Amino acid sequence: MVIGARPNQEWGTLPKIDVENVEADTYYRTADGVVHLDEVKDTPNAFVSKMGEQRQFERYQAWLARGKNREVNVYIRNTGPKLYRILRESILNDLNDTIVRDISRPFFRIGQHVFSMKNLDEMDQEAGRIVVILRAKYPELSLGDLLDHYFGTLEDALKTIDKAKSGGAL
Repeated sequence: MVIGARPNQEWGTLPKIDVENVEADTYYRTADGVVHLDEVKDTPNAFVSKMGEQRQFERYQAWLARGKNREVNVYIRNTGPKLYRILRESILNDLNDTIVRDISRPFFRIGQHVFSMKNLDEMDQEAGRIVVILRAKYPELSLGDLLDHYFGTLEDALKTIDKAKSGGAL
């Protein structure tokens, strides 16, 4: 495993990263022969900020297109703050359009929870439905305050979604 791999450098038995400006926080090959390039961030907010500013998704897509047996994964150590930014800011569309080859493959870890694109889409749909209800119920709250309270961390989001699904009070 290589930490902090950069393009066009030798990494033992791993192939060179053959796309300019692709950064791999971790770069490795698993026993099944798949080469993994992972994006690792401390918080959801840090992940969204980095991906939005540096066009990383497009570079990951180019790297994936250059060979078989390649996967990109995302690891976010902490479950907050601002988890809702992953669901709200076209990040899911960017993920799906660029690095997701199989919507059922788990590739996105937040804390101890691992999600596929399908799981993230379902969470996004539920969150959108719930936000409409909450905005009507609590018009005095700004959207930012509402999102921070109900979808600021993964735990908050899962609890809110579970309550809504079971018919509990939000």
